Amino acid sequence: MNKKRIINIGYGRTTLRDMYDKGDMSSRLFYGLIELEDKYDVRQVSFNSRSGLWYRMHNNLLMLRKADAIYMTYLYEQPLFLYALLKKLGLIRKRKLIVVSHKHLKTGSSWWQNQIYRMVYHSIDMVFFHSQRNLDESVGSGMTIREKAQFLYWGDDLAYVDRTYHPKQGDFFISTGRENRDFNTLLNAFAQTDAKLELYTNRVNYENNYEDLEQWQDQFNNISIEFTDKTNNTTLRLAKRTAEARCVVIPLMKQQVNYCVGLTSIVEAMALGKPIITSPNPYSPVDVQKEGIGFVANTIEEWISAIRYLQTHPDEAVAMGRRARLLAEQHYNIKATTQQLDNALTQLLMT
Repeated sequence: MNKKRIINIGYGRTTLRDMYDKGDMSSRLFYGLIELEDKYDVRQVSFNSRSGLWYRMHNNLLMLRKADAIYMTYLYEQPLFLYALLKKLGLIRKRKLIVVSHKHLKTGSSWWQNQIYRMVYHSIDMVFFHSQRNLDESVGSGMTIREKAQFLYWGDDLAYVDRTYHPKQGDFFISTGRENRDFNTLLNAFAQTDAKLELYTNRVNYENNYEDLEQWQDQFNNISIEFTDKTNNTTLRLAKRTAEARCVVIPLMKQQVNYCVGLTSIVEAMALGKPIITSPNPYSPVDVQKEGIGFVANTIEEWISAIRYLQTHPDEAVAMGRRARLLAEQHYNIKATTQQLDNALTQLLMT
């Protein structure tokens, strides 16, 4: 029997796939499809991220390649316009579209824009959300329906983690995040303790500019700041350093907490068995305090309290890390992601 063909929509991830094939990269960024390649005929399609009319047309046409289903691991609306229009006209009937949305579905600033977004979103047969709150907001806005929306358990490839990293409890805290980070609060908290902090980030990450961190460099003996490049090799190097840390710290900008920002750091910390200190995020799927795997800190004083506790209670830090790893094994791992994807594909391709 011929296998069902799945188009995997990527965004310049050819290098990532090459690294995975060599055993140098986790499969987590492929959201379960690598694990299903024996069951389905998976074809990789990489969009061009450049702007311009030709590239937008090219990306739209790629969505029309022959397949039984399309899997888009990061939802971008523009490449779906032609596909959605043809589907609305009844010219595309059997092909199924599954996407992963990292935020809530957009609403337009005008009636026409709102109708375009609605047409695109209604062409989607299953939309996975990292955040239950973003899912509820998207259903509430009418951009999708509950039957087509599902919360996604996403996490790391634990088998890869176990054969690649060798966790141990160090004496330092680590921050490796780049997206919408509140480093000012974090640094002011550590400056009032003698706990060691290693902070790694880019100078500029899209709309985030962290160049003002230079003023903190070499000011405090317990704080180390390194500006890094945004490469896969850097990701691997920092993951190995995270495996040697006592705790992962995730400071978030309050004004940007409207999606599951910081989730990659949480997922990595859980896979490596590390406790977590994070800013409040009601969109996060993991309540670190409720799960007993760390602390939620809002003010500088709360950050200081959490830092000092984990610094002076190493045994409890280890226990929190063990609970974090258990949570990863139970829910937040790539096998759970793969199972949800397979269930969706099986259901959709039967209809």
